[in-house]
Amino acid sequence: MNIRRCQALAVTLYLNAMAILIGISPRAAEGHLIYTLDDPYIHLAIGESILSGGYGINVGEAAAPSSSVIWPYLMAALL
Repeated sequence: MNIRRCQALAVTLYLNAMAILIGISPRAAEGHLIYTLDDPYIHLAIGESILSGGYGINVGEAAAPSSSVIWPYLMAALL
């Protein structure tokens, strides 16, 4: 087996595994969105705050609790 075929096989296996995990996850969580870490919640909360004209988690309190500056804006664009 040459290196190209090995790489193609590895990529195919990886993509299939990801597709299976993505397909199983919503069913396993009964359709609920579950945060395994607090960072995704923080980014989404800041994104919602940005949509309402603020920047932070608490209403009326400007704060930068996120480790990333651009990520909450990307989340706001997707909300």
